Amino acid sequence: MISIPFSWFGFTDWLLEQEAGLVIMFATFGTLFLSIATLVVLNILGLKKLSLYISGALFCSVFISMIVMIPLLLLFSIEDSIKLQLIWVIIVASCLISFLSNRHYLEIYFNSIENKIEKETKKQKSKRKNKK
Repeated sequence: MISIPFSWFGFTDWLLEQEAGLVIMFATFGTLFLSIATLVVLNILGLKKLSLYISGALFCSVFISMIVMIPLLLLFSIEDSIKLQLIWVIIVASCLISFLSNRHYLEIYFNSIENKIEKETKKQKSKRKNKK
């Protein structure tokens, strides 16, 4: 089996062994960029409904990972970056599974919001017509 040794890349050695704070930074800001990229790519491919769920799950995982990973680093002084990466992967996977398994309820919720917005715009238009 062919594998690429990590010793060739100094950045990965440095990230995996020394800097646990960078894992939290990449988990936060990298996930934001990943959710934007996923939204754009899946919209281009024509999978608009799926892109909303996946990017929404990634966006929610940003806040959950900050809530979980920052106290692990600061309060419990867990500085093993591999553990933090595994925790982040579990958080992202659980958010994706949660969003994809609750698609039906999310559709009901988003459709009710759209209906409320449409009703309010119709009311505002009718009020404007009555004033004239």
